Amino acid sequence: MYKGQNKIRKWFDCGGWKIFADDNCLNIGDACVFELMEYSNQKIIFKVQILRGNITSKYHNGIRPDEPIVID
Repeated sequence: MYKGQNKIRKWFDCGGWKIFADDNCLNIGDACVFELMEYSNQKIIFKVQILRGNITSKYHNGIRPDEPIVID
């Protein structure tokens, strides 16, 4: 869900996503979880968790939707 003006969307559309990906060394297979912390017409603040795709082989048993990878 997006709340606020289109400034943040324009930022991501104008190369902002590439800057974010480069700054955080994102690779194919990585995932990002964006948690909306605060929003207004002036700003949007997210807490971002980056999940690296380099999962160790002991967790590779979850290769189907009915057998998810669970890491405790």
